[in-house]
Amino acid sequence: MNLLLKIIGIVIVVIGASVVYGAKIIMGKTNFAEKQTIKIEEIEEEKLAELKEYKAIATIKIYGAFVFLVGLILTVLAFN
Repeated sequence: MNLLLKIIGIVIVVIGASVVYGAKIIMGKTNFAEKQTIKIEEIEEEKLAELKEYKAIATIKIYGAFVFLVGLILTVLAFN
């Protein structure tokens, strides 16, 4: 059982790190930037698209960091 927790924890850590590292690729393939909302009234279209991309990448990286953290905690608990 302990070995299974170690393996699952390491796999979750790798998945989380992959999501953080590949956030720009994930954003490009899922068109996640187009779904973002920006609450600025007067802004150029080019700047708005750039802000949406940054927000999408940051959101994906936050989710990936959360998955990484969960895997890290599980791994630390399994190795103790």
